[in-house]
Amino acid sequence: MSTQAMVPAGIESISELFDCGVIGDLGQHPATGKECSVYAIGANDEPGAGLHGFALTPNFYSKNQLEKYCRSTKGRVEINKKAAEVFGDWDAERAAWVNEIIEAKEA
Repeated sequence: MSTQAMVPAGIESISELFDCGVIGDLGQHPATGKECSVYAIGANDEPGAGLHGFALTPNFYSKNQLEKYCRSTKGRVEINKKAAEVFGDWDAERAAWVNEIIEAKEA
């Protein structure tokens, strides 16, 4: 089974749109104080290739939380704003996916 098949649709569609993926890292859970995995959508630094890493989402403590964020209107609006900061050529035309989600919820 490929790891691609295990990626939920919301995460997958956003990852494809921005040509990035899920970044896994270690963090500290605020409630327990224990070390745990954290997930975000973005790309890691690749200094040898001259690439700087970025994150389009905040860190979440599970892929399910990240998926819910990616599917929410709030999450998509925030991701779109972050994309405008990260990618200098990001414009409203390419942000149609955000408007489609908002319009569908209003209908």
